[in-house]
Amino acid sequence: MHAISPHSGGATRVNVGVLNAGEGRNVVPPNAHMKIETRGESAELAAYVYAKAKEVIYGAAQMYDVDVSISKQGETITAESDRKLAALIMSAAEGAEGVTLREEYRSMAGSDDACWLMRRVQEHGGLAAYVGIGASTAAGHHNNRFDFDEEAMPIALEVLLNSATLLNGTGGTPAVLDN
Repeated sequence: MHAISPHSGGATRVNVGVLNAGEGRNVVPPNAHMKIETRGESAELAAYVYAKAKEVIYGAAQMYDVDVSISKQGETITAESDRKLAALIMSAAEGAEGVTLREEYRSMAGSDDACWLMRRVQEHGGLAAYVGIGASTAAGHHNNRFDFDEEAMPIALEVLLNSATLLNGTGGTPAVLDN
């Protein structure tokens, strides 16, 4: 599965998080249970890598003449931050103590829970933006040693407080968010 061809349209990922199979090293396992996750940078790429993973699974089952069943447990989606709200948050970050680098906009490759929330807000006419506060980490995401430096939390709180003040401080909608 990890040999699925990359797609020219963007990033895709396959992760086999759990594999329980077999009873010995020299026999085809009578059964196996895998937990796999596929992701893509866009809905099209997610569909591509999911379809390719299914092809690999069904192909391996056919090769060894065994039965297979796939049970989809969920999916990840992508979301785009609203540029006007992102610009407001950038302004809020400008005055926050401890902010040393501001990057206005880039695509987000992860945080599927946030993507679901953002999409729902946007579907109902609201604005949403993903805000990342760059804290040093002990290990990468989805790693049992992952931990982030909690010293970044007061910085994040100040950026959020400044954002709320900009949004609500005048009692009306700021011009930056007018459509």
